[in-house]
Amino acid sequence: PAHPAAAGALPADRGWGRLPDAGRELRSIGARVRGRVEIHAGADDLKALLVAGRAAGVPLLHFSTHAAVDPTDANRSRMLFTAEPGNQGSEYLFWREVPALKLEGIDLVTLSACDTEGGRMVRGEGVQSFSRAFLAGGARSTLTTLWRVADAPTADFMERFYTHLAQGETKAQALRATKLSFLNSGTELA
Repeated sequence: PAHPAAAGALPADRGWGRLPDAGRELRSIGARVRGRVEIHAGADDLKALLVAGRAAGVPLLHFSTHAAVDPTDANRSRMLFTAEPGNQGSEYLFWREVPALKLEGIDLVTLSACDTEGGRMVRGEGVQSFSRAFLAGGARSTLTTLWRVADAPTADFMERFYTHLAQGETKAQALRATKLSFLNSGTELA
């Protein structure tokens, strides 16, 4: 996405920087998955494409962006998109907007962004996370994060995960294998 300070970003989000490895992440995933691939990055990273239903029926939907989760009010949880000139509010996809999206037929939504599995805990319901919101919108499964993630290691993680998926592993097998490769790497990523 474009730098949030250039858009109508909320004050708390103005410290977000560019994600230089997000483009590499998207291109490497596009090279690994089968079928037609569309990459919407930079100025083309528009919330309007998602709201218009362009994602309906695609098997994989991957976001590499910034996100902020509010643990007290899920309605303030948001993901960053590139702001569209003259369209106020277009720079964010808020948690409350996700269930209304047309996501039927999507097998996996991956949110490569900070804290996307966090959210407000509601007794009897669980955590009001982006995962739950995307599932309510019709997606069959999600891959989200429980903590803040760094740009380059996250791109490496996603590249390995999608490599395993492309080799025919299930989502669970691919995630396990990717986690184990990081754990056994002998680096600070372990």
